[in-house]
Amino acid sequence: MTEEKKEVEKETKEKQKCKCQNDKKEKCKCNHHDKKEKNPLKEENEKLKKDINELVEKVKLAQAELINYRKRKDEEVLNFKKYCNQAIITDLIPIIDNFERAIKLDDNDLTDELSKFLEGFKMMYASLMEVLKHYGVEEISRQG
Repeated sequence: MTEEKKEVEKETKEKQKCKCQNDKKEKCKCNHHDKKEKNPLKEENEKLKKDINELVEKVKLAQAELINYRKRKDEEVLNFKKYCNQAIITDLIPIIDNFERAIKLDDNDLTDELSKFLEGFKMMYASLMEVLKHYGVEEISRQG
């Protein structure tokens, strides 16, 4: 019976509200404030806040990766546009050299027909040089 009495007393004490004043700087004697009750809603709230923070960080990381991808893609497209004609121009250089050799023939020693033919070469050479100039190809000065 003593055990039953103890339990009943314990229950009644727990049911009683704390009557201490929180304004006092003294330590509470009822020990009611020492017990930390676990609130499942508070724990759930903290867990959700943590999950939200993790998701926000993931979104920020994904946005940064997307921005970096766009920058790389734009740079690659720009380089492609800049150097896309390089192979064609490189293949045209020997042809231009042959045009220049043909034009350097002495015009005084040629017949009228050959001279007219050479005049056509000069016009084609000038047109070809204009096209190359339009695409930014310039002759580099050289020595020797």
